Amino acid sequence: MDQTKETKSEIFSHQVNRTNCSIHIYIAQTDRESKAPRMFSLVLEDGTMIDLLFAHQEVDGRFVPGVTNEALLAIVESRIEGFQEGPYKSRENALALTRLQEAMSWLRKGTEKRLKNRR
Repeated sequence: MDQTKETKSEIFSHQVNRTNCSIHIYIAQTDRESKAPRMFSLVLEDGTMIDLLFAHQEVDGRFVPGVTNEALLAIVESRIEGFQEGPYKSRENALALTRLQEAMSWLRKGTEKRLKNRR
């Protein structure tokens, strides 16, 4: 049984300026059990399409490699840290960086809890 639901819902929460409005983000697949999106499609202004697949486990136990929430947050954290070292240093970036690090901490705690409960 396939545990994937094909969807094409568009996400708009990133659209705060012209650049972001030109990036279309679609939820391409959702896990039927967890209800979490597992694949996103990004369509850039020039038509370039980027598929972003999240790591997950199939019903048969097979692991499908992909990106994780933590990996994406680490990428954004690194980018904002770079901004903070250059001409785009700002209070807003510092606050965003703090919240990203807090989110990563909570995700880590959740993972540790799940791993502990499996023993």
